[in-house]
Amino acid sequence: MLSEIRKSIAAILYERTTSPLFGTLIISWLVINWKIVYLTFLIEEATIWPLSKIDFILKNYSDPVNVFYLPLGSCFALIVIIPLLSNGAYWLTQIYDQWRINKKNEIAGETLITQSQYAEIQKEIARKDNEYKTTLEARQQDVTRFKDQVDKFETEGRTFRIVSAVFGLHTKWNDVLSDIKNMRNNNTQVMVTPNAFKSGDPYVGALKQLVITYQDSTGSIKVVCANEGDVVAPGNDALDVVKGDASKDLDAKIEQSRKNALASSDDARKDASARVTGNTFIQKP
Repeated sequence: MLSEIRKSIAAILYERTTSPLFGTLIISWLVINWKIVYLTFLIEEATIWPLSKIDFILKNYSDPVNVFYLPLGSCFALIVIIPLLSNGAYWLTQIYDQWRINKKNEIAGETLITQSQYAEIQKEIARKDNEYKTTLEARQQDVTRFKDQVDKFETEGRTFRIVSAVFGLHTKWNDVLSDIKNMRNNNTQVMVTPNAFKSGDPYVGALKQLVITYQDSTGSIKVVCANEGDVVAPGNDALDVVKGDASKDLDAKIEQSRKNALASSDDARKDASARVTGNTFIQKP
């Protein structure tokens, strides 16, 4: 119980002493009534005998003006009046500084500069000019470097390269790009068979095709097709296809089919022409 009372009293005293109002009031009272503090702690009662310290203080230092009014007035001045005066002084200082700057600008606009000031300005101009030249040279070097990179990119883009390669038929295709690149890098030819590629046979029992898309040194994209049994050989700037027997037979069949279709078309046109001519003779009077 007593410990709780002591803690409550200590908390109240701490709150009061740390408060700006009470702290200022206590300091003001101690400064104004320093004699009471001095007498209480540093003077022996024998010095003021036959009076005790309390009686001596009540007799000589109990004036209400010193004990109450002056500390309160000092506290009010420190908390209210002095901050107002400080803010007012700061406001007046800012007004004066702005007025001084305006006057300085007005006078500077009408006053000739001295020789030393002119020399300083010339030095500053020369320094800025050097900074500008240095920055411009750096930017020009950046532009040159970027241009070289673009030229290199364009040059690399115009070199021969294989874009894609697939082997199969209809919707079944295997990616054989790595095989064709190895053929090109090793400068060897390859016969188009399922065994020639690592991916194997995508469509068993059918005649398949190899479709290669590549870019030549001019940047043009080209496509070559090779049937199963053909031979693909690397050229200087292209891929050459040598027809095999199966491919030749297929081409011959396609050519014969084309000729048969043309012949059938010619016979159909002649028959239609004869019919039109016959109808024309019938219609004459």
